[in-house]
Amino acid sequence: MKLVYRILDIFRRGFNKLLIEPGMKKGLSSCGKMVKIGAGCELKPLKNIAIGDRTEIGPRALFWTTRAKIIIGDDVIFGPGVTIITGDHPTNIKGRTINSINDEEKPPCCDQDVVIDNDSWIGCNVTILKGVHIHEGAVIAAGSVVTKEIPPFTIWGGTCKKNQK
Repeated sequence: MKLVYRILDIFRRGFNKLLIEPGMKKGLSSCGKMVKIGAGCELKPLKNIAIGDRTEIGPRALFWTTRAKIIIGDDVIFGPGVTIITGDHPTNIKGRTINSINDEEKPPCCDQDVVIDNDSWIGCNVTILKGVHIHEGAVIAAGSVVTKEIPPFTIWGGTCKKNQK
């Protein structure tokens, strides 16, 4: 049984490396050299995402943009299952359900860029929300929810209200 699992895993990774990853890279607004995108990643729309050199995105990452952009610097490492979302829904429009409001009807404050500077490390299953700027050299611990700016060369965890160092 282990052999069957290994063969299927090799096939899955090869399929991603040969077919899926190159297509994603071509659709990005910009893509640096030696970028790695793990299997099962969902990046959309690609035109709103820019990735710098030598950045690695772990498997099953989810990067969703609205009108805002995701801008990732060089040498950034993402663990598996990282989620980045650049927008949210307005909750103050009376008489309308949240899912009936399209991007054009949302106020600008609902969509904000996410910027991750060079040499940052984002642990597995981290969630990064709209308007966040993670500065150079920052480390975000696994499972954290990032809602505010992260200073350079610091280690943060939990709900990113506490500096761990």
